[in-house]
Amino acid sequence: MKKLWTLCTCCLSVGMMWAQTGNWTDEGNYDTSWWDGNNRPEYHISTAEQLAGLSYLSSQGRTFPASRIILDNDLDMEAHYWVPIEEFTGFFDGNGHTLSGIHVQNIYGNSGFIATLKGYARDYTRGTVYNLTLDETCELASAGLNSTATVGGIVGEAATYTTIAACRFLGKITFDDHRGELTIGGIVGSTKGTVNSCRNVGMMVSGLLTGILGSRVISGFVGEYWGWRTIYYIAAVIMLLCIFVVVRVLPDMPLNFKGTYKGLMKSLFTLYRDNSTIRLVSARAGLCFGSFLALWACLAFKLSGEPFYAGNNIIGMLGLCGVAGALTASFVGSLVHKFGVRFFTFVGCSLIIAAWIIMFIFQNSYLGFIVGIIVIDIGMQCVQIGNQTCALSQAPKATNRVNTIFMTTYFVGGSLGTFLAGTFWHAWGWTGVVCVGIGLTLISLLVTLFTRN
Repeated sequence: MKKLWTLCTCCLSVGMMWAQTGNWTDEGNYDTSWWDGNNRPEYHISTAEQLAGLSYLSSQGRTFPASRIILDNDLDMEAHYWVPIEEFTGFFDGNGHTLSGIHVQNIYGNSGFIATLKGYARDYTRGTVYNLTLDETCELASAGLNSTATVGGIVGEAATYTTIAACRFLGKITFDDHRGELTIGGIVGSTKGTVNSCRNVGMMVSGLLTGILGSRVISGFVGEYWGWRTIYYIAAVIMLLCIFVVVRVLPDMPLNFKGTYKGLMKSLFTLYRDNSTIRLVSARAGLCFGSFLALWACLAFKLSGEPFYAGNNIIGMLGLCGVAGALTASFVGSLVHKFGVRFFTFVGCSLIIAAWIIMFIFQNSYLGFIVGIIVIDIGMQCVQIGNQTCALSQAPKATNRVNTIFMTTYFVGGSLGTFLAGTFWHAWGWTGVVCVGIGLTLISLLVTLFTRN
């Protein structure tokens, strides 16, 4: 069996060597016809030869500082060895697509899909790579070299004023008897810029909603057996512990805004005013969060009455169903790059509406609420993660301020949903709450239908 495996491996290696001949930048292998030399704001790449043309142009000193390079298709680069894009200062938009068969040999200096990513403060140039995946067939390899190498799957070295966001490298980086100094990273070998990821956003959202929903479980039991005031004492102690953890554990982050506090606050309004995409994605996520909190604002009223007559402990236990849904956040985050923000917004809104319909039809059954809570939580992850990631990508050097805008709008929407749910509960009972939940979600869905993002 071992001999057979060895033979197959050798055959595969020989086949790869046969399949790949020369470099993509060799004469006749690349296509630069898509570039007109005018540094237009936008260029589209749809073939392997055209992508190779980008590498060739970079070797001629073209860095595309004012251009957005958009990948229109998944591309197989197996035919030839890849020569890393030497230096790039534009915006490379992978557009959710995947590159396969990227093979780099004889690594030295900076190396990756892009060797060096740069940006400049003086002319607001921001080198960016966004929403790109290199799959498991990609490999960066070196053998017997005596040189310094800074290697990353996506970018070798990223300077200041650069951003790598929502990118994945699933291949491998190998060195055989490399005798120089090595700096290696999966996404980027060395960076002084910003690295953002959909996966990271998903993990943060999962933690946020798990905390919100888990607290309902704990507070339900505490309130039932020790009185409602007790949970406030417990919360105060927990917050004191959080202060200690924040001070001791969280690292100091470098400032990316220079100016007064007044100027910082003013910049928030400027960002909100000038970027319609940030306004759009924040609003539709906030509306869905309002629908989400409408459920939790009135669920206790519903379950404490007929036919359930449930105590605080039982009502709190339903928060565990929400936690189960919230834990899907990191999984959703890993797929946003593949299917897109708009797709996940449609899916999320559809799931939220379906959940409300389930909880209306089966409103006298615990099973109906259990299923509905799980479904509405998964839908909420789809909406928030996709839209929050989109918002953060709009201003990579101001992600903290963008996140402030997004989360403020998000919780304003949540407050609106809570207010409307309470008002409609007193007027029309559970039917009124369901109407609020579906109504807010439908508005969010209509916003998505009549916009491009």
